Amino acid sequence: MRKQTVLFLLLIPLILISCNSTTFTTVQATIKDFVYAINGAEISDILNTTFDLAIIDYSRDGTEDEKYTSAQIQSLKNNDTIPIAYFSIGEAEDYRYYWQDSWNSNPPSWLGEENPDWEGNYKVRYWQWGWKTIMFDYLDKILALGFEGVMLDIIDAYYYWSEEEGEVSTQFAATEMIDFVCEIYTYAVSKTGNSHFKVFPQNAVEILDYDTTGKYLSHITGLSIESLFYEDDKQTNSQDRGYRLEYLERYKDAGKLILVTDYIYPDMTQINDFYSKTKALGFIPYAADRSTALDSVITIPNLQPSKN
Repeated sequence: MRKQTVLFLLLIPLILISCNSTTFTTVQATIKDFVYAINGAEISDILNTTFDLAIIDYSRDGTEDEKYTSAQIQSLKNNDTIPIAYFSIGEAEDYRYYWQDSWNSNPPSWLGEENPDWEGNYKVRYWQWGWKTIMFDYLDKILALGFEGVMLDIIDAYYYWSEEEGEVSTQFAATEMIDFVCEIYTYAVSKTGNSHFKVFPQNAVEILDYDTTGKYLSHITGLSIESLFYEDDKQTNSQDRGYRLEYLERYKDAGKLILVTDYIYPDMTQINDFYSKTKALGFIPYAADRSTALDSVITIPNLQPSKN
């Protein structure tokens, strides 16, 4: 994929961004279903559905050449579908506009090792301002297209730096990630004037243990959770699932939306079981393709609610 050079020219005006508590409008009543399709989703495919919320990339393939237009994002809003941009803040991706080829031999201080499970994705020291500068520039691009929120991936990077590499304490790594999430919300609001800008961190439910002041909970709209009931075509371990559910109930009790994606399509037996269990808990399900490619818009006619 084409790579472009990022220019470190801008000084973000909000270097010291406040993480004051924010009150969110209750959205449970208006969001009953969602689609998660971040690899090549066609806007027209989403417009032919009744999804209330769509998590997509800001670009069909992650590059500037294939980014969506503001008119396309507006068409989702006109269809009463809330557009949410996938936004990886815990890893650098070498196909994004900001990547510099020189980093392969002379990496900046914030750039870590390549993720062995995802070629072209690199761990980052997300607390360093060099990385944050790039992320706020990236967020500007997302906001310019008219997205109404972001889904933040690789929140669990705090595990990596505190447990695998051992560079920093878990307290430091978790607190810095919480601060970063707060900063992203505050920055988006300062740019758009939309105090209801939506933020959905993905996974990493246990970070709640380090939210000692409650600011993480007060700045997020909800969570995006993967593989809660099914993984690798079988039910998840009941003990592990129960552990995650204890945390998810705490988020739900705080009024947060829980968006759950299990990779089980087209197995209708698993899908029916997944929908039944997820809805019984007050969560919102999406059955993605078993391939985990997230490159298609999947609807389940007998289970997906109508907007009417």
